[in-house]
Amino acid sequence: MIHLYLAILPLKWPDFQTQAAGLYNAMVMILIVVAIGLLYILNKKRVVKIENAWRELMRHAYSKRLNSGDVAVLEVFFNKGGLSSIDKLTLLTDQKNFKNLLMGHFSDIHNGNEELLIQIVQKLFSEKELGQEIKDLDDIEIGEPCTVEFSVGIFLGTVSKKTGGELQINFYKTSPVGKKEGAEIQCYFFRLGMGGHLLNGRAKRMKGGTMAFGFDGQVEWKADLHLTAELRRAMKITPHREGKDKLDKPSEEESEALQEPEITLATTTKVSDRAVLFMFTGAIISPLYLKKYDLWDAELDMEAGKLLEVSGKIMPSSSEHGKYLMKFSRISPEQKKVLFSEIKKFNPSQEQLS
Repeated sequence: MIHLYLAILPLKWPDFQTQAAGLYNAMVMILIVVAIGLLYILNKKRVVKIENAWRELMRHAYSKRLNSGDVAVLEVFFNKGGLSSIDKLTLLTDQKNFKNLLMGHFSDIHNGNEELLIQIVQKLFSEKELGQEIKDLDDIEIGEPCTVEFSVGIFLGTVSKKTGGELQINFYKTSPVGKKEGAEIQCYFFRLGMGGHLLNGRAKRMKGGTMAFGFDGQVEWKADLHLTAELRRAMKITPHREGKDKLDKPSEEESEALQEPEITLATTTKVSDRAVLFMFTGAIISPLYLKKYDLWDAELDMEAGKLLEVSGKIMPSSSEHGKYLMKFSRISPEQKKVLFSEIKKFNPSQEQLS
């Protein structure tokens, strides 16, 4: 019977090779799934680290007094400046590399805002004290960034050496190829709390990406920051000669309030290139009288007996009771120079007038 059963149901040995192949394929699939999962987790962690690095950089930028527009420029550099993940994660710990990467990125930008880019670099990396003015080459630091303006273009560079009346400037990616030696140029430097300074001179020697800048001794304070200083100066205020009477048919009570002297005396407390904060001296001036005219003229007694004549609108100060703000509506470049010359002598700060 046993022999008959075996004949009917012949034995078949297991195919170990097929089973091994199936097990191998299953293990490979499991490993692939695990690897993909690990890569996803690692990439997620990397993305989170980079996002945190940007937030840290943004906080650092605001602590260095960059404004929202500056930070927007910095964000383009961070996201679209060709930085590796390692670069992004180490910007704040490797300041030298950060500065080189930033200057290299800015050198590719030619939109007429090169001076703004230098301001951003200086805000981030400058160790100069606030308000330090540039008077000659002794005030320029090795490694300080600048723009170099030729007649046909503006280029970004860094001061690498100072000798006598010359600066050696190294250009970044884009250098002024083909520009003639002896050409008149201007170099723009930026000072925190003081604004821009233009140094005039010539391109004396040029080789590769390096230029010797021959300084002619002329420094122009560009005053591209709006600065304020606490200054007490006498003022004479009168209705603007071409100003219009804005009040029609005043009442009897209003008519009495409008009978004010043609010349009103005042004293400034703060002065900027765009406005003055002041208080009236002597007689009390009716607010209604100030609303009578849309424009007012003012004479400011400046240093050395100089008079500065300006026009503007007058309104009550929103931050200091009993004081008024005059916002200039007509001021010439020469008048601005006079104001800045006075302001910079008295420990100026960035403008905050209201």
